[in-house]
Amino acid sequence: MGVQNARTYLDRYGFTVLYGQYLRSGGLINLAEARKQEARGLDERDSGLYTMSFKHRPTEETVSLGRFEFQLSGHTHRGHIFPFNYVTGAVYPMQDGLYHLEDGSSPLYISRGSGTWGSPLRIGAPPEVTVIELRRGLARPTTN
Repeated sequence: MGVQNARTYLDRYGFTVLYGQYLRSGGLINLAEARKQEARGLDERDSGLYTMSFKHRPTEETVSLGRFEFQLSGHTHRGHIFPFNYVTGAVYPMQDGLYHLEDGSSPLYISRGSGTWGSPLRIGAPPEVTVIELRRGLARPTTN
């Protein structure tokens, strides 16, 4: 499909795509997209609001630590097809599920995603549709 075609489709149907930007939603939450080794979306956020950071690749960047309350990432697909999970695990030790970043205060959730890359097949890495529910007063996200 290609990145530009995807962006055109999303724009046409009213989706907002953040690219190194942030969006304040309803005066309640910052949604910030952080680029690798950059914190542009996090720089512009309203520091008085809960900040959810979206970062495609599940990496920790010291420039971003402590500047958001939750990070959602993807990219790894947990290897997509066994035994590629060992290859992706060597590059991205955090492959799927809930982790806590090195600063101890920021949880990171990595979704395996629902699609595929290359072959339309998944072995040992089932697809996932992630539902994140934020509740006022909940100290840390949990998984079921």
